[in-house]
Amino acid sequence: MRVNYFGLAVDGVYGGRIRYFDNVVLSTVDPRYVRVAGLSPGWIVELRDGGGNLISSAIADSSDTATLNVVTMPVICNGSIIIKDQNGNIVIQKGFNEIVGGDTY
Repeated sequence: MRVNYFGLAVDGVYGGRIRYFDNVVLSTVDPRYVRVAGLSPGWIVELRDGGGNLISSAIADSSDTATLNVVTMPVICNGSIIIKDQNGNIVIQKGFNEIVGGDTY
């Protein structure tokens, strides 16, 4: 496998140098996004962290895919993906130990 993308979640930069980081993502796909496929167009997808805070949301497009921006948090621990219909009714909610940028669900 050839790695095409590299992502680093930085906690602290001191004197122009990275001192602390949380996670490193090596991927063959762009780790700035999480995709949820197989949806009906117009359905809403929310990505939440372990505390229930909204990280990103997106609406499924005509290709039946919602693309969630996770550039500020490429690795979400104990997160959940919530899928809602066009009326905002929850269709499914699923928790994950880790949700990683570049993954498709």
